[in-house]
Order: sequence, then structure tokens, then C-alpha cells
Amino acid sequence: MSTASASTLTKVVLYVTHGTRLLVFLQPAHPKILLQVPGGTVEQNETPDAAAHRELLEETGISSVSEMHRLGVHEYRFPHRGLKHTHTRHFFHIALRPEYAVQERWSHIEHHSSLGCGPVEFVLFWQTFDAAARELGYGFAEMLPALRERLTLRT
Repeated sequence: MSTASASTLTKVVLYVTHGTRLLVFLQPAHPKILLQVPGGTVEQNETPDAAAHRELLEETGISSVSEMHRLGVHEYRFPHRGLKHTHTRHFFHIALRPEYAVQERWSHIEHHSSLGCGPVEFVLFWQTFDAAARELGYGFAEMLPALRERLTLRT
């Protein structure tokens, strides 16, 4: 049985790190949704770099970063409701300054969801790379090896 093509969207995926930990989130209103990292849809006439900065603020409340580097692009394909979808994902590494005071866990409300479903609550927290590699859903762990390599080369 073949599935018809539905959509191709350009997305950004943000690996936000503080030291050796990765920022991840859950959505308490949707307990069946798997663990994710911040990111979202690149809007019309917006560059992936600009979308990365916008999504960081919208989904986490973090506005100050010391570094942002591109890790790569990956095509994520998945079926949904009998249609084939493709997300062209631009992965970024955003390293928070070591002196940046981070909370271990916090909630943040995104008021302008690209899904048009109203405010979305994210519960954000830090995880080790190993735990994130095991628990991230929806292909979000795809570029973790590139992130680890980048961090190894920096030390």
C-alpha cells in the first residue's frame, strides 16, 4: 500500500547544552508525546539561523547565548494518517555560557504554537547525553554523535 506525499517542512532542532548536559522537555498536557528538544518550524522568509534564535526564546525563555553552531541537516520522513511527511531539519548546537545560571527544571509556556492550538506548556530539564540518546523520540537524537564530536574537539 503506498502513501501519498503530504508535506515538506523546514525545521530547526536545538541542542542546547550547559556543560555536559542537554536541555530536553516534556509536554504535561500530552503525556503520550515522547521526550523532545527545543525547535520548530522555519517561517516563510525566515532563515534557519533566525528561526533557531526565535524558537529558543519561544520554547525555553532563554534569550542569551554565547555560541550557536550548525551541526548539519537531516531529512526526517514519517507516515501520519496515511500520508508521507518530510521534515528537513537544520540541527544547531547552542552552548550556554558556563556562568549562565540555569535551573534544574522549569516550566515555560509557548504562546504562539505553529500548530495553532493555543498556549503549550513545556517542562524543561537537563539530561546527560547518554540518557537523551536513549529517550529522545521522533528522530531528535539523530545528530547527537555530531554534537559529541564537536564537544570532544573543543576540549
